[in-house]
Amino acid sequence: MAKSVSQNTAHDTILPRHDALFQEPALRWFLGSVFALLILLQGLYLIKIGPGVSKHTDGFSEANALRAADAYIQDGLWSYHGLPRQAYGKRLHGEGVYAMIVGADGAVPLEYRLRLPARCANPDLWVYTHYPEGPDVMLALIGHVVGLENMRLLRLFPLGIGLFASAIFFITVAQRFGTGRAVFIAAGCVLLPMFHACMPGLHYQGYSLALLLLQISLLLRMYWRQTPIPKWHWAALFLFGFLQGWLSFDQFFVVGLIAWPFWLLRKSEGYTPSKLTLALCLALPVAGFGLAHCLHFLQVVGGTGSFQAAIEEFRATATERAGLHGGESGLLPMLQKTGALGGAYYLLHPFQYLLGTVENPYIRMVISSLYNYIQYFIHLGLFQFAPVFPVAAVLLLPVVLFHQFQIVLPCRARSTPIALTFCRPAGGNLLPTFGAALFTSLIWLFVMAGHTVNNGHITVRHFFVFYLFVLIALSKSVRLHRVG
Repeated sequence: MAKSVSQNTAHDTILPRHDALFQEPALRWFLGSVFALLILLQGLYLIKIGPGVSKHTDGFSEANALRAADAYIQDGLWSYHGLPRQAYGKRLHGEGVYAMIVGADGAVPLEYRLRLPARCANPDLWVYTHYPEGPDVMLALIGHVVGLENMRLLRLFPLGIGLFASAIFFITVAQRFGTGRAVFIAAGCVLLPMFHACMPGLHYQGYSLALLLLQISLLLRMYWRQTPIPKWHWAALFLFGFLQGWLSFDQFFVVGLIAWPFWLLRKSEGYTPSKLTLALCLALPVAGFGLAHCLHFLQVVGGTGSFQAAIEEFRATATERAGLHGGESGLLPMLQKTGALGGAYYLLHPFQYLLGTVENPYIRMVISSLYNYIQYFIHLGLFQFAPVFPVAAVLLLPVVLFHQFQIVLPCRARSTPIALTFCRPAGGNLLPTFGAALFTSLIWLFVMAGHTVNNGHITVRHFFVFYLFVLIALSKSVRLHRVG
């Protein structure tokens, strides 16, 4: 039985605390069980991945990282200005960049080393300048201790960091939002394939998600507190930005903007942190991120041999990744995967129509990237957001449409009925918060369309920000309780 209520009644009046189905000790047990489930699923996932690289952990980049780590171990972390040599050695020649850039004669063609020294025709000496070396250095440090042969052993380190960050995040959410809401949010994370996919990965994605969870935990502690913010929080924000910049470039907007929707969320609750706090929470991670890339630029200056060559290398890379070079690689391969979508395939018809009519290369890349993102939201086999994200979005609809929506669950005779109640959260409007979270999740697609169209399996992970705010809204809106 379901009913909707439109009266403007306070949340606590609609959902009195005395009728709660579970008390605090039980909720803590549930939260611990959710974390235990995360550990169990990751253990099973390690078995499923097997002893090699995996498509779900970005096997292309893992192969590159293994070769670069081997080079660092053999020649030192500062060799070749610290730039990764991702085609080095004899590992996994059928995977990653080696298979893409090395010709039949065993040399690297000129098009892949235009601004690099002549020695880079040798795959063992070719350096990669388009990405920071952080993930490769991390793997080299691990490999220096345990070797590079046992992949499952190598994966335990990033997995351990991911589990640690998840535990900190779950505990912080419980402290700031309450244990019941933490159980809901933690379960929403653990049920999301994307949350698991790269946690034991050997490239940057697992580390990056762990850092993001720690950054969010820090922001929750800063915004949801009544006492002055400790000074070390500011240094930690800078450090998180620096580490993210050392790992990759495509987390820039996520790292730089994540403080904004949380500030708006706190404001919607009637407790507005100062604008100076917001400004610092935005600026410090960006400054750390920028410093990491300035240092990387200096490495590229050394690797290319001149400041001008490094500038041209960065300019050409930025032009290509922004989708301004006119190419359209990456448009068609994803378009051929729709057969597994079943009825959901019809959701993609408008995108196919637009791709058949629009001629501007940049707009076509944006359309194709959005097309690919939708597939990641609804396609189970792509191991990203399906089916949890669509289900969470549907559950949010009653909250948006009605002030209160209640479903009384079937029960045995003489039993107290149990209800699932969706109630619009008390306080301010959440739409600005959702808008900021959506902007943070999508802005990379529009700024770097050329990168997104070829790497949607990586950049779609930015949507974890929006998904997290959907979970937070649901945790504030949904309650399982006894009726009467």
